[in-house]
Amino acid sequence: MKKEQAFFEQMAGTALPGWDVKLQPHMTPGQMDLASYTARIYLVDTSTGWTAAGALQPSGFAGLRAHFAAQRLDIGTVTDLAGQAVTQLGRDQPAPGSPEIGKAIELVAAALTGTQTFKTVQASGLDGHWIYIGYRMHDASTICRPGFFRTGAPGFVEPEGLAHYVRQVVAHDLANPKSSVGQMLKRAGGAIMAPEFK
Repeated sequence: MKKEQAFFEQMAGTALPGWDVKLQPHMTPGQMDLASYTARIYLVDTSTGWTAAGALQPSGFAGLRAHFAAQRLDIGTVTDLAGQAVTQLGRDQPAPGSPEIGKAIELVAAALTGTQTFKTVQASGLDGHWIYIGYRMHDASTICRPGFFRTGAPGFVEPEGLAHYVRQVVAHDLANPKSSVGQMLKRAGGAIMAPEFK
């Protein structure tokens, strides 16, 4: 089984240049429909430049929100945990496929359901590219903001394309101190930024 999974990871990695692809252990080659995993989630820690990505079926958003609700975690708590996970992973930079990354992607997917971005996109379908950008602040807090786009092409966006999108969002946030994100960044003493996002 491990050889078959490694083969599928290698094939997926060939199709996705720039990404180190790992299938989660519960995903059994030959029994999964990867084509149905059309909601792609990217975690970005702007303090280190660390990035990870995962995919789920669009119905997975509601399932994950219900999963955390069953654990008595309201959306505010899930959002806080998601932000903490992104910045902690940015500091730790675990190996691709580590369980911590999978857990963070689940938290982020659930947290996204509580955002205005999610509510706006939901009307036209949840497939596309979801970005969760984490700012580690000088006051030791974390501020996260969602982003979303569609490309029309299947699969994950290339890492450079993702970095370009994140640089645009970060530049907008930093240049607009009167926006809601800009105000939060200012109140928290400013963000610690990796060189590629300055």
